[in-house]
Amino acid sequence: MATIIVQDEFDPKLPLVFRWTLGSPDVATEFVLPDRVKKIKVRFEAADGKFTFIGTDDTAIGTHHGSADADIWETIILSTLGSPDSKSVFLASPANATVVQILLEG
Repeated sequence: MATIIVQDEFDPKLPLVFRWTLGSPDVATEFVLPDRVKKIKVRFEAADGKFTFIGTDDTAIGTHHGSADADIWETIILSTLGSPDSKSVFLASPANATVVQILLEG
């Protein structure tokens, strides 16, 4: 999968929602977060998902990741992360072609 980058000039208003289909099972898709985002919500449709703030796009998700149940919005407040400078979230699912949604909030 390609890295997904939200340009700062894309839309200055939050919240923003993005929805796309992940590629191969357990392969990370990087979503680069705009600086102004303080909280994200992630939802994997019909299959469980994984997320982490360390990794590389288009590689296997590492052992240090969070898990999300299918069809549930998981809220992540970025200021509570060990590294508040995180600029990307890496998303994957053990199922093939899982649809994921991400909500960006200020």
